[in-house]
Amino acid sequence: MNKPRKSERLDQVLMRLGYATQPQIQEAVKRQSARGGRVGKNLVELGAITEDQLFDALVEQFRLPTTKLEESSVPRDLLDRMPPGVVVEHLMLPIAWDADRRVLSLAVANPADHAMLETVKRVFNAETVRLSLAQENVLAGLARRLMRVKEPSAEVRLVHLPELFGGEDAPAAATPGPEQAQADRVLMITGGATRKNFLPPVFEREGRRLVVATDAEETVEALAEGPVSAVLLAADMQEPFARWRSEGRIPDPAAEVTVFQSVSHALMENPIPYGSVVKSLRSAVQALAQFRAFQHQVRPPYGLIANDVAALARALEMRRVVIDALNLAVHLLLPVPLTPGTDGSKVAEPFKEFASSSELATRLRFPWDLGLLLSTCRGLFDGRTKLGGKGYAEVMLAAQVLAIVWYRHTLAPAADTNDEDGGVALRTALRGQAGRLATLETVEEYLQLITERDGLAGDRSDRKVLLVGADRIARALTPAFERVACQPRTVVDLTDAQAISEKDQVAATVVDHQVFGDDVAKFGRIVKLGGTSLLFVLTDSPDPALVLNLLDIGVDDVFGPPHEFDLIAARISRAIRSRPREQSGTASQPGQFSATFEHFSFLDLAQMLSQSLKTVRVDLSNSAGERAELFMQKGRFTHATCGTAVGPEAVYRVIAWGEDGVFTVREESTFPPPTIQAATESLLMEGCRLLDEAGRQA
Repeated sequence: MNKPRKSERLDQVLMRLGYATQPQIQEAVKRQSARGGRVGKNLVELGAITEDQLFDALVEQFRLPTTKLEESSVPRDLLDRMPPGVVVEHLMLPIAWDADRRVLSLAVANPADHAMLETVKRVFNAETVRLSLAQENVLAGLARRLMRVKEPSAEVRLVHLPELFGGEDAPAAATPGPEQAQADRVLMITGGATRKNFLPPVFEREGRRLVVATDAEETVEALAEGPVSAVLLAADMQEPFARWRSEGRIPDPAAEVTVFQSVSHALMENPIPYGSVVKSLRSAVQALAQFRAFQHQVRPPYGLIANDVAALARALEMRRVVIDALNLAVHLLLPVPLTPGTDGSKVAEPFKEFASSSELATRLRFPWDLGLLLSTCRGLFDGRTKLGGKGYAEVMLAAQVLAIVWYRHTLAPAADTNDEDGGVALRTALRGQAGRLATLETVEEYLQLITERDGLAGDRSDRKVLLVGADRIARALTPAFERVACQPRTVVDLTDAQAISEKDQVAATVVDHQVFGDDVAKFGRIVKLGGTSLLFVLTDSPDPALVLNLLDIGVDDVFGPPHEFDLIAARISRAIRSRPREQSGTASQPGQFSATFEHFSFLDLAQMLSQSLKTVRVDLSNSAGERAELFMQKGRFTHATCGTAVGPEAVYRVIAWGEDGVFTVREESTFPPPTIQAATESLLMEGCRLLDEAGRQA
């Protein structure tokens, strides 16, 4: 049986790909000990990773081909030969059988189930078992259908509710304070008066106060008591409710209105998960924001703003729908950089094209008032809206979050937060807006978040990404990295990229292979020499040989077609965060690079080291057992030995090796006395001349 190659544990692969963190894996291991199952499946069930991410990690771990299965892919005669229980319980499906060569092809979810694989091999009397990977959920559903396992009936779904008529042993509901009671008031408008009797106790036991209204007068009375966090509207009351509002009989509840058919229907109906719908909407709005910014030739840091807004809103314990609304609002606005005024001062247009933004907010019809959020935020900036004034409290707090984060990223005075002075400048600027854009408590919460997450005077190199390429790098990858809170910098020339990578500490470099072709390999070797920066390549070629060659020179990953730019940015961002701390610091760690002359000739190596002014030691050997040492200081050979040869003669002897050689380049700080005075280019040209003469004489 062709056992799959398993060079890494799954947890190591997941962390390397940036899909899971060490604490998440530890939690999954604890869950596995208590409930069983595999670590990967427990991570999925905990919500730490998705099924697709688990499948990607398994492919990376075992390096097996993948397969997409349908019922027609599995021959019935092979299925009937499978041992009992193996198909459903161990998720193994036979997809092909070569009787002449006795080769069995299996689709599996767990290639490490060696005992059962051996059992299947014996049953088929197979000489070889070829494995391919399939997603576990797909394989499980297909296995149940093929083996005619009855699916659980929808009628047996259990919905856990509190005990409606608990006895004396039932736990007493906590009594909410006045502020909590007001914040957690829910209004239900229904024609079913009986719901007044049994639903309020259910909500009360869950920490919410339910007020049930059956007509316009009761609705007005309920809203007069104070704001409500949500309105539950029975389907049969939609028309009366709309009429009451149009006639002005009831005030605007200023809360999300949810229509439900019945209580059981509301609990059990979920045709499309809310998260999936919001994700789709967010992607569309992000694409629209990118288009609008391109039209106005501006580069708003949408990703950084959106990440800070979400983090601050969560810290303030805002509802999920409000956080999603804030993310949409960020991308509906069009921040414009500061411009010089006539008197030399800085003038800003924080609400350029605001009418268009408001129209988009209205047309989105998001179930939380985006238009009110945007207008309140604008009111804070121009002074028309005062903190603590009348208005819906949740909208006011959300507007503060949007305003103060936006101010920090687009209007605050530029400050280098890599030093303490920059940190002080940022604190001063944000606190200067307390009482205008946000309360002092909100500002301090934001400053605390920045300090804990980023540090106001700490190193920011772990968020710097260098993008090397042309149009699609600038238009597609740049906003994708901004959305994951990275700091992209775009250059169009490999020479500039090399200079930047040597001068500035960057966390990762991404190069477009379609622009630079074979030069990417040389650039990659230079970047990986002694550096800790991650290196990624974007290519349009599906050729696996190209991918393997790039990986051989030290490229961390290669992204082929089709290109999901947001996914690429997310994977690189997670790979950066998952690096050990000592590898992502500001100090460059001593590095080394190894290769063969067959893939990287000695002449190319010497020229590369010379052009990049490297200070290194090169250890070399060939198949005849000869060894050599070469020392370079700032790109010039200073000393060399090869057997008994010393100085230039040693370099000439290494050149004569041709393609028979292996080398390792290491950073060096201690050097022997110099034995070479000639320039590197002259030395190489003389070595080639001597080699050519020796060839003619032979």
